[in-house]
This record gives sequence, C-alpha cells and structure tokens, in this order.
Amino acid sequence: RMTLEPTPSDLNQLVEEVADFFAPQATVSQVRLHVAPRQGEVRAEVDVRLVKQALLNLMLNATQAMTQGGELIVRTGVEGDFACISVTDTGPGMSQDVAGKVFEAYYSTKKGGTGLGLPLTRRIAEEHGGRIDLKTEPGKGSSFTLYLPVKH
Repeated sequence: RMTLEPTPSDLNQLVEEVADFFAPQATVSQVRLHVAPRQGEVRAEVDVRLVKQALLNLMLNATQAMTQGGELIVRTGVEGDFACISVTDTGPGMSQDVAGKVFEAYYSTKKGGTGLGLPLTRRIAEEHGGRIDLKTEPGKGSSFTLYLPVKH
C-alpha cells in the first residue's frame, strides 16, 4: 500500500500549479492547454504530491496521444461526495479493446512506453478512496476523470 499524507487542498489550485508546470511541454507538442476550474474552491483531503503525479501522468499521456497537436482541457468539479479532475484531449481516441486494457500494468500502445502511468494513476485514486473513469471514442478523443472523496 501507498503511504498517504493527506492535507485539505483546493483542487483548483493544484490543477493550476500542474498546468503552469506542464505548459512548456504542451507548447512544444503543439497542444493548446486550457484549464477550466469550477467556480469557487474544490476541496478534498488528498496527498498533494501523489495527486499531482496522477494529473501529470494523464496530461502527458493525452499530449503524447495527440501526435499532430490538439487541445487539452483540464476541468475541476464536484459530483456528489467526490471532487473531480477531468483531462480531455482531442486525440485519436481508443478502441474499446485498447480502452479495456489501459489500466493493466505494462500494457502500452506507445513505443518505449512502460505501461505503468495509468495503473499508477488508478492506484493513487483508489488509495484515496476514489476511482478513475475513462470515456473515449475513436476519432474524437478521450477523457479521464479522477474522482476523489470530498471527505474521508
């Protein structure tokens, strides 16, 4: 198990910090990065370092999927008892076969990919008592959403 060091955090601020860090990578990859925070604070008790790692994994995967450039949208929100962070890309999307395997350790469609980023991201969500969902459509892009409990 992972050892979490949760602290009350505003996910809007966390997303802004990761987006600022990631912006140069997006620019080099010809990806337009948009941050769409929910109005007001989106608070959850999270291990900031681990959630930033999970978000960075999702943003990096999305950027790598958009080999010809595109748009990357990072949103925050609240659904019921969960704070949410969504990472949506305008890349090629995935077949249902690929989508069913992306959270398996060592599965990768990228040359040189380790296949550990998405399984680690899922584990981080689950260790917080949350989950990660994937919506994808071939030719239209993919959207990963991290659900993190508002309270433990």
